[in-house]
Amino acid sequence: MNAWAAAVYLVERGVPSRLAHEAVGKAVALAVERGCDLQKLPLADLQAIHSSFDAGFTLASDLLRCWRCTTSLEARRLVTLSARC
Repeated sequence: MNAWAAAVYLVERGVPSRLAHEAVGKAVALAVERGCDLQKLPLADLQAIHSSFDAGFTLASDLLRCWRCTTSLEARRLVTLSARC
């Protein structure tokens, strides 16, 4: 599971990137503690971390779109390019 893509998921829902990063960090820590993948955490646990996690986070179609490696790389490239301007 790509934590960067999970943060992008939250940012796309209007969460400031700093807060999205913090929320995903907490979710990753919880997943590690429980010995499971991030997307396997129950929705109630994710929503306890941040209310912008919703049912779409666990839907396969959203996961495939959001967590593709190319999507994450493109998002990073766009951020990097905009920072240079």
